[in-house]
Order: sequence, then structure tokens, then C-alpha cells
Amino acid sequence: METKSNTGFQKGKGYIFVAYHKPFKIIQGDFIIPIHAGQDYQKEDLSKKKEYEWLLDKMIGDNTGDNISKRNGELNECTVLYWFWKNLPIYDFKYVGLFQYRRQLILNDIFEKAKEDIEKMAYKCVHFKSVDDDFISKIGLTDDKISNLLSSYDCILPYECDLEALGIASPYEDWVRKIPGVHINDLVMLEEIMEKIHPELSEEFTDYLNSPRKRMYEMFIGKPSVINDYCEWLFDILFKLDAYIDTSLYSINGKRTLGYLAEILYGFYFSYMNQHKKLKIKECGVTFVEDN
Repeated sequence: METKSNTGFQKGKGYIFVAYHKPFKIIQGDFIIPIHAGQDYQKEDLSKKKEYEWLLDKMIGDNTGDNISKRNGELNECTVLYWFWKNLPIYDFKYVGLFQYRRQLILNDIFEKAKEDIEKMAYKCVHFKSVDDDFISKIGLTDDKISNLLSSYDCILPYECDLEALGIASPYEDWVRKIPGVHINDLVMLEEIMEKIHPELSEEFTDYLNSPRKRMYEMFIGKPSVINDYCEWLFDILFKLDAYIDTSLYSINGKRTLGYLAEILYGFYFSYMNQHKKLKIKECGVTFVEDN
């Protein structure tokens, strides 16, 4: 079976990498690169053989060069983020982004015009029934639009979710009440690691965990230098944290603890950088695609 190569990325061009872990309608666009998330992890799961072979045939994987593909069951889309950060010349790119197969950033006014329901108010997303060939134009996702926005901003991110609209007081309470299989001691351990290696951020990190808002989805489009700095910060913390967390006896979803903690770190990092005016951030709504 012939697979696509990870060569051929052009200097001066922008790319958005979209993480797929199951067969799904592939978003079309010459700057959009579908990536098989956890290709090595999924290869070992015989119950997913058909899904694995479909993805293998359609897109490149996150398992070449310096990679953590086998840990996708723990780290979610972070395996894709790590792969392109470590293996591609991102500084040669105009911009770099990370999406999920069901979720993309909306760059036109569809979000503002959408009906006021809980999905929009709390999760900052608009539902779509499926992806068609014109999908990216429907949500204003064009190379020109991205380039124009990044001439004024450093990165494009989802809006922070409004936890109060869901009856949740904070990311801390969200961890306790809403994420199946995770354990509070692991979030406490993250706080301790932050205090140890980033004492200058510790107080504000705790404030973020007790705030009524949370930036979710681990999605972005940004200037290469911005994303490189974020990746250096994120993976340094995650790999240090990994030495203290044992998920071997956790449920299947609980084994994704590091991935959920990475999402918290993502939310905190960009909120901190925005609040302290270290980055200029453009916020927007996100899609949720229901099926194929």
C-alpha cells in the first residue's frame, strides 16, 4: 500500500495540520494537511484495523522522525503538534496551524449570525451536519484571510468557553465534574510542577484554574515563532509531568489525562500571553461537524 510522503512542503507557504484518528470526510484545501494522529498507536489496535488502513491510504502520519505517535492514546492531538514542530521547517512557513477533524476555526461572520443556543454561548461553536467540497469557503477559511489577519495579529484562537453558562464555576470544577476517568491528584500535581519550574506563573495559573472561563480544543493558527515558543514551553512541562503521573490503572478515557492537562496548559498559556499583551490574539468561533 502506497502512502503519501511528508516531503514537498514549500517555503513561504502556510499550512494547517488537521488531526484525524478515524475515517471522516477530508477537508479540502491546498494549505490544509490531513494527518493520521497516533498512526503507530492505532497500528497496534487490531480492533481498529479497517480504520487504520483507511487513514494510512489517505494521509501521512505523525510517526516519522522524532515522534511520540505511540502515545496518542495519552496525549491526543499533541502527537500531531509534536510531530510537525520537531520534523518540519516551520520557520520557513508563512503560518502554521492545528485543527481537529471535527473542529475548525471560523474566520467569517457565520458564528456571529448563528442562533443563540448553549453551544454558541458556552462552547463558542456552530454545528455543521457534514463537510462538503466548499466547506472551508463557507467558514471563511482562506489563505488570504489568514494572511491578512496575521498581518495584524500573532495568532488566531478559539474564544474562551464560558463555563458559567454550563453551571460550572471553573476549569478546576470542570476537571472534577465533567471529564470521565481523570483524578484530581493529577491536576494538583500539575500545579506543583508549575510552581517548581515556572514560579513566576504559579499564582496566575492557579487563578486561571479558578476562573469562570477555559480555552479549549488545542487549536490555533499562528506565526511560526509564536508556535515554536509555545511548543517549547508546553512539551517541557508535559514531559516533566509525565514522570509523576501513572495512568496504567486508569480507564481508557482516564489514560488521556496528559492530553487533558495539555489542553489546560494551552488555555492558560495563550490567556496569559493575551492578558499581559505579550501576543496579539484574534479570537473566533469554531465548528463542530456532526458526521460524514
